[in-house]
Amino acid sequence: MLSEMIAAALAGDMPVEEALFENEEVAELDLSALRFDSVRFVKCRFIRCEFNAARFNSVSFENSDISNCRFRDSFWRKSSFRDSKAVGSVFTRALFKEVSITGSNFRYANFGETLWDGCKVEASSLREAVLSDVKFRRARFRGTDLTAAEFFKSPLKGIDLSDCIIDGISLSDTLYELRGAKVTAAQAVELAKLLGLTVV
Repeated sequence: MLSEMIAAALAGDMPVEEALFENEEVAELDLSALRFDSVRFVKCRFIRCEFNAARFNSVSFENSDISNCRFRDSFWRKSSFRDSKAVGSVFTRALFKEVSITGSNFRYANFGETLWDGCKVEASSLREAVLSDVKFRRARFRGTDLTAAEFFKSPLKGIDLSDCIIDGISLSDTLYELRGAKVTAAQAVELAKLLGLTVV
């Protein structure tokens, strides 16, 4: 059903809209510039698919797997990921507005040069993810694993990281990205080591 609807949408330059897909699997499809509106993906798997410049409006991925897919220059609005996997997926230059990520695994994902506006990440893993040159506006992180994530040139002012794991994160030499961010005393001790300081 999913493959057929995608083929029809691409052929007619029409969006995929008002649909529920469950237990579907598609592989190596080029869905670039396709529009998805009010769509739910439940227990679906996309294997090495291309979503470059695709648009997602009110779309949810639930218990789904989009690992190693490419979403360059994509647009996301009022969408969500819940209990899903996007390991190694590429989202460079994407725009996220009011997007939530909950209980999901985005390890090794690349979010370079993206904009996050009103987004929330909760109880998820972004271990070793690339978040360089990101603009965060009203972004929230709760109980998220950011171990070894790269935040180079991504100001974190106003973001509360106090209940996240931030061990080994990558920042610029001056750590200016952390100005105005909220961290615990224990986290601050670890971050001081990035400056070569020893807290006694």
